[in-house]
Amino acid sequence: MFLLAACLTAVTFSCVPATPHVITDTNFTASCLEGDWMIEFYAPWCPACKGFVETWRQFAESSHTSGRIKVGAVDVSQNSVTAGRFMIMSLPTIMHISDGVVRPYKGPRNLDGLKEYVGDGLWHNIDPLPWWYQPASIHMYIVGQVYWASQRLTEIQHVLMDEYKFSPVMIVLIVGTVTILVGCACGGMLVCLSEISNRLRRQQLPAPQQSPRQQPNADNAMDTTTEEIANQNEKKDSDVRKRTKKDEQ
Repeated sequence: MFLLAACLTAVTFSCVPATPHVITDTNFTASCLEGDWMIEFYAPWCPACKGFVETWRQFAESSHTSGRIKVGAVDVSQNSVTAGRFMIMSLPTIMHISDGVVRPYKGPRNLDGLKEYVGDGLWHNIDPLPWWYQPASIHMYIVGQVYWASQRLTEIQHVLMDEYKFSPVMIVLIVGTVTILVGCACGGMLVCLSEISNRLRRQQLPAPQQSPRQQPNADNAMDTTTEEIANQNEKKDSDVRKRTKKDEQ
């Protein structure tokens, strides 16, 4: 009886259709940079994404059965950092990841094409993204943060317009003022850092040494001063003698 129940449970779970792994900004780095993955980037409002849902679910189910590759999905409307790291410009976009190396999928958007791409190893014939586009790099992480900031600003704009009834002109003035202030603050910080760096560099440089010809000589200076005084006294005596002769005449 126990064995029968166990068998029925196993059959029940095996019949449950597998769904794509949900990839978020939180679990992307830890889960998707190891092993082989096919990841779809979509948005709930995208018509093409809605028409591709069933195909991607069937592909996830077949991949789960074969165990060759993991299938995931990223909602770009909720996970802007991950979308920014991949520089997603169109929807739906499919990326293939093999041990951290990313390749764009450019094959047909049907179940047979996806299975052939994975099963026949067609991804070996596709050039990976350049190193400066690899999402695991630091600069692409920064791009992802820029995407996140852009989305937050859009949300703030909607709140200001819908709840506080701000006009578009007022929002532009606020954004412009904040941008100028942030730019001035960043520029001031760069100037201060540059000045501190220059001062430290000047302190580390050795002091310039004067050549022997340029070094002052105290004895020569004293001799020069004594000679000038003697010349001045001699000139005064000469002037006095000339005046005396004129008086006598």
